[in-house]
Amino acid sequence: MSTKATSKTPLLLSLLALIVGGAIGYGVGVKVEQNSSAPNLQACQQHIKAQADQLEHSAEQYQALVSDSEDQSKQLEQATTELTAMTKLVEKQKADFAQQLASLAQKKQQLSVSQKN
Repeated sequence: MSTKATSKTPLLLSLLALIVGGAIGYGVGVKVEQNSSAPNLQACQQHIKAQADQLEHSAEQYQALVSDSEDQSKQLEQATTELTAMTKLVEKQKADFAQQLASLAQKKQQLSVSQKN
């Protein structure tokens, strides 16, 4: 009987080794599967960083546009001030010319009267 018990031991050890190997293989497979999701996390992090960089770039462009707009607003304000001053000058010159024209008309009338006498 001892022969049968001895011949069962290697069989049991082989079966036990097969079970342990299967369990280890399963554990390694699960670990590899978990690690394979890590690149997806890295890809998401890279995507988020790229979006953050793009957002920062857009914010810089927005600030540049705001600055340009403020500069243009100041230029427009200055041009409006200059135009207002020029308009006042033209109105003054117009009034002066009207006064000179009236003076000339009066002198012409006086000359006309003096020539008739």
